[in-house]
Amino acid sequence: MPNRIDRHKISLSLLILILAGIFYSAGLNNILGMNEDDAIYVMMADSMLPGKADSYSDQHTKSMINNYPHGFPALLAPLVHFFPKNYYVLRLLTFILSLIFVFFIFYIPKALFKDEFTVFVIPLIALSPQIVYYSAEFRTEIPYILFSTIAIYLISRYADINSSKKFVYLLAGTLAVFISYYIRLVGLALIISIPVFFLLRKEFKKSVICFIIVLVFAVFWVVSNVFLRRLPYVSEFALRTGNLFGFVHRWFYNLAATIGKELPDLYSYPFLSFIDPYDKIFIIKFAIGCLLALLIAVGFIVKVRKEGLGLMDVYSVIYFFVFCLSWTHHGGRYVMPILFFITYYLILGIKRVMPKKKMVYVVLFFMLLLNIAGDIRWLIVKRKPFFTPVEMSFLQAADWVKKNTPEKSIILSRRPAWLFVYADRRRVRTFIRTKDTKIQYQYIQGNKVDYVIIDAGRIYRDSSRDYLLPLVSAYKDKFEMVYESDIEPKTYIYRVKG
Repeated sequence: MPNRIDRHKISLSLLILILAGIFYSAGLNNILGMNEDDAIYVMMADSMLPGKADSYSDQHTKSMINNYPHGFPALLAPLVHFFPKNYYVLRLLTFILSLIFVFFIFYIPKALFKDEFTVFVIPLIALSPQIVYYSAEFRTEIPYILFSTIAIYLISRYADINSSKKFVYLLAGTLAVFISYYIRLVGLALIISIPVFFLLRKEFKKSVICFIIVLVFAVFWVVSNVFLRRLPYVSEFALRTGNLFGFVHRWFYNLAATIGKELPDLYSYPFLSFIDPYDKIFIIKFAIGCLLALLIAVGFIVKVRKEGLGLMDVYSVIYFFVFCLSWTHHGGRYVMPILFFITYYLILGIKRVMPKKKMVYVVLFFMLLLNIAGDIRWLIVKRKPFFTPVEMSFLQAADWVKKNTPEKSIILSRRPAWLFVYADRRRVRTFIRTKDTKIQYQYIQGNKVDYVIIDAGRIYRDSSRDYLLPLVSAYKDKFEMVYESDIEPKTYIYRVKG
């Protein structure tokens, strides 16, 4: 059957591209989503434009644009310049990059994958609800997946051919690594994986050449953000890690969370996503995750034994076990950079444990139908109002801030970057997550905050209400409520007195 499918490759590729285009287009709109990353990328892109270097009104908003590398904002900058506040155009960029990624994976699998079931990887990835979700979000997930996959393909070609073209693959591949790294800091996994891959092959010359070229590309970002200590992520990692015990605890916690929650969601979204880890039936979801993890592990072993150790294998291991599980957060978006590769391992694992090929086809078609069902649900969801009641309540408060507060006001909020972009560059601060009201009040006084926004939006399992309502209750004479939204759950704005 794989051969039969391969004979109709052009027709099937067009069909999948059309389906992908339909599903991806569902997310296109002209709305600034209430995600801090969206606003930060707009801020960073705007700061790169001529005459905009001084457009940030205080040190806090200036520091916010150092959160990430400047690769993706550089792609956005021309669009921000020619289409200011046109978020449809920004979403269109990632939409186009998503289609390029789908087109690309039609023509590279045989260079990376050798099994006859390779053909199933393409629709499972192209129509993955996770890819569909991020395909129209102006964030780094899709650009990073595209350029990192291109980098792995090109460097793999450089490793396997002996023609004069190999240096073209080397230069193009290291350029793709450079772009990946400047789009997302975790591109460091690529920088490490490439020389390790050649060392494992005992090709020391290639290892040194690749390492030197990539290091030259990356050195400016490393020096400016690590040695000059400008990168907030470094501080966040150090603060939340504490000591070796804290690091080990988080690593195993992230491993359990990824297996028990993220893997089932990646391959069945959204049909299991409603199951909360505190629900009794979560044990079923966890068991499904363990099964998926086992199949992926089996598939990885099968792949290495039958096809040899490839760059994708080294990268997947280093990315997942060194970077993904070490980070201070966990989530499906952190697994997405290797989703293309682990899906191939999953298919090999399924093939290994299934006694008959027909059963493999049944399972893979079922997985594909799950993806399509999730994508259809995405289309339906996007026909509903864009904002949730919690977000609409906050949006009303933001509109009040724009109309009723002085331009030089300093606003405390859980969405500082978003508020900065939406509310015409009001100066912003984020609140600190401590229930010590004395420390909270000293922080507000020290930052000369004029207004405090308290909403019900969740930050994992808590919200700003958990920290700021006790504050205004403890210092009643220091705060005056000036706004209350008419949408439940309520959002409040307090003016700080003197």
